[in-house]
Amino acid sequence: MLESKATWKHNEMNDTIIDWIDSSINVSPIVQELLLQRGIKEGSQALRFLSPDLNDLHKPIGLLSIDKAGKRVKEAITNQEKILVYGDYDADGVSSTTVLLKALKELGAIVIIIFRTGLQKGTALMKMLSD
Repeated sequence: MLESKATWKHNEMNDTIIDWIDSSINVSPIVQELLLQRGIKEGSQALRFLSPDLNDLHKPIGLLSIDKAGKRVKEAITNQEKILVYGDYDADGVSSTTVLLKALKELGAIVIIIFRTGLQKGTALMKMLSD
């Protein structure tokens, strides 16, 4: 069996607290505990967390200079300029970079990707992302 190199930090919960979830939600005690650790204490909150809806996402309009960034990206796509996406080589970095790459390519952008660490030119993942 493989041994994890990570040291997992786990907050122990009081067993009596775990009985919060109503009968409309059927999740394991471990998931219940994880939800509690995130401050989710009711079945309706758990359902929103476990089955998210796009309408519940934060609106990007609140991000600083998002309007300028959107105009600049649109201009780059229209003028067939290259767009550099600088990603972080960890689980969420690769995932978010891939989502951004796919969205930009769907809009017709020419995209170049650079990862902060870990990927070398010519690897299978780099080829997949740039195709």
